[in-house]
Amino acid sequence: MIYVGRLLMELRSEMLTDSQPTHTLSSKTVPGLDETRFWHDDVYLIEFLPLMGHHILTSGTAYKISARLAEHTSNVLEGQLRTPLDRFKSAMNSKNFRREAPFQSCMFRVRLPDNRAKYESDFFMLDIVNYMRSELDTFKLFQRKYPLQDDEQAKCLKVIVNNILTRIKEGLDAHRFDHDVQPQRTTWDINRQLYLLDYFAKLPLELQNLKQKLRSCFLEHLDTSIGDVVNELQRLVAEIGSLSSMARTQDEWPELVLSLSASGKDVGVCRLNAKLFLNLRNQDADQDQETLCWRLKSFSFKSAGCSHTCPNCGCTTAIVSGCLSIVVERERKRFLAVVNKEWANIEPMLWQLNPEQTHFLCHVYIHQAKVRPGGEKKNICDSHLRVLFADQACETYTSPGTLSPIWNAVITFNWVSLPGGIGLYLKNPPLLSLEFYNSERSLPEDLVGMGSVAMSVISEDRASDSNWEDAGVFGCSKNPLRKLQRLKYLTPPPLKWVPIARKGTLQAEVLMSAEIIQISMESLTTGQNDKKEPQLATGIPMAIRPTMQNFVLEVFFVGLRNYSKSSMSSAGKRKINLMMGDLVLSSGPSTARIRNSINFLVAYASGVVVSSYRRKVRSHLYSTPIRVCQINRITGRRS
Repeated sequence: MIYVGRLLMELRSEMLTDSQPTHTLSSKTVPGLDETRFWHDDVYLIEFLPLMGHHILTSGTAYKISARLAEHTSNVLEGQLRTPLDRFKSAMNSKNFRREAPFQSCMFRVRLPDNRAKYESDFFMLDIVNYMRSELDTFKLFQRKYPLQDDEQAKCLKVIVNNILTRIKEGLDAHRFDHDVQPQRTTWDINRQLYLLDYFAKLPLELQNLKQKLRSCFLEHLDTSIGDVVNELQRLVAEIGSLSSMARTQDEWPELVLSLSASGKDVGVCRLNAKLFLNLRNQDADQDQETLCWRLKSFSFKSAGCSHTCPNCGCTTAIVSGCLSIVVERERKRFLAVVNKEWANIEPMLWQLNPEQTHFLCHVYIHQAKVRPGGEKKNICDSHLRVLFADQACETYTSPGTLSPIWNAVITFNWVSLPGGIGLYLKNPPLLSLEFYNSERSLPEDLVGMGSVAMSVISEDRASDSNWEDAGVFGCSKNPLRKLQRLKYLTPPPLKWVPIARKGTLQAEVLMSAEIIQISMESLTTGQNDKKEPQLATGIPMAIRPTMQNFVLEVFFVGLRNYSKSSMSSAGKRKINLMMGDLVLSSGPSTARIRNSINFLVAYASGVVVSSYRRKVRSHLYSTPIRVCQINRITGRRS
């Protein structure tokens, strides 16, 4: 699809008075529409600064990267690609690059309608949503670590609700939803503004009711009330998130596209909503809005033929870290004065970082995976996981013959240097790339799917005071709020299920987490500095390792009903396989077919399977999938 321009239209509808209207089209000439009544255009400078890239799926040796919006295109940046430092040799073509200081950027000018005043309320709602999600995630971690302390959980939850209430009241007092669009607001603008004002005027009352529910609840019912309040907050997160949607028909901009190619072939494109990177700062605003403008971000590039809307569809062809800004040209000098703490614009389109780079120690904790039914391509899945970050890569051991491999592995990248200071990565953690294979060969045909996970970033001053064991040193009844705050910077980070997809379909999930910990030059010994190769070890820390227990799995293969696949005799030709983790249970051979029913000679089977276990239902249950398939005993084919 190629953008060719904008079309200004005005639609009107009228009630038909004729009882039998004629279906004919009529046209007439109308006066020209004047768009200056509702907005005015301005000149924007769009600048994209790539710093480094990894997991670039190409066999080329040189890359080109550029940006475009509508019919406008930036200058092209070129560089050389390198092969990552790999713990194991892989047949997949994966490259990386890192640009050298001073960093050159892509830039171009574009004239677009200036609707920034309308987006003030949207970004305020995005800030509220991000804050609520962060607090709820931390609270769920508090529930997991202290599952039996309902009284402390209620105290923490009341503080979270109160903080959300305070933020919303501050936004109303600061008139975040009152905007004057020059020279005139449309009817749609007026109606939206009135709706938002009415919604957020009623929202504090809902939050007050949630606080009152926790205060007035009896102790024996506190557990249920906490769950109800958490569910209600999650509903509000989804509701406010939908209100902040920036997909407006009348104010829509063309999508911003980042293009990456290697050796003359397209690698992928990254399609972005340009409004998210706007610089909203202006002289009349008392408070600045936090947008993605010039914030370090990991941009996921997808193949040109990808039409999926989900971010983790498995079509990723590259991940590039960089900054992007859209600034009104006359406000650029003020924008440069704001970002001068970490960035120095030594020349137009030429940047210097302060500090130039930061050193990190990277840990990747990989416990297990569960392959979705039908996700593997073979009866037996000899799976392993490949991890890629920056200029390094490493693979887990191969776990033979199982749909639920348990690796209990720790991958360590001892020496990772990233451009810029720690502050760039605390706001937007970098992405770790994953490749899941069902064979030791790591060939393209053995690829189950790909995924990515955001890493936990720990600064050096918090590294020694953020472990799991120290989280409760202040006592249970004295400082529950301090314990809650400390859980935001835990090391090692708790495990979570990361989706692995291919061509838009979820194929598997991996239970894992990853972190990068800032280290100083003084804290590095000579031996550590020499060990730049990735290290693979066994043994996830006990603080985050799931509890594994033996379970007895029993199954009765009663038979197949309403079976209409074949009219031939089925005696001895069919059997059922049930797989769960390392366990495979099989039925006996099938009996003769009776109408549309097939039974089995041996109907009962049992075995022992190892799986994770949690006593508390509300805690994470790392369940293992159960897969059932029908086998043709003669041909061996599944159905």
